[in-house]
Amino acid sequence: MFQFAGMVAKRTVGEAARAEMLVTARCRGCGHAASFLASDLASVTDPGLALDRLPFRCRECRQRDCEVSAEEIERDRRPGIVIWRPTRLR
Repeated sequence: MFQFAGMVAKRTVGEAARAEMLVTARCRGCGHAASFLASDLASVTDPGLALDRLPFRCRECRQRDCEVSAEEIERDRRPGIVIWRPTRLR
């Protein structure tokens, strides 16, 4: 259900936040994706929650079927991605 890029697999939001990882949710229905800092997610949800249990809903098609991945942020080069800030999780 979820996959990890990088050396060590992080299973919970708190583990990913301590490792300063980027969490990406990609809709399996339409392919829309959004990326968040794991530390931001840990501040609005239970840090002990498994990454695959995060309640993401696609903003485009409203489906809840999302693939969640966590990856280390490469600070040496500037990534061409937009990082969203969560306001709340339901």
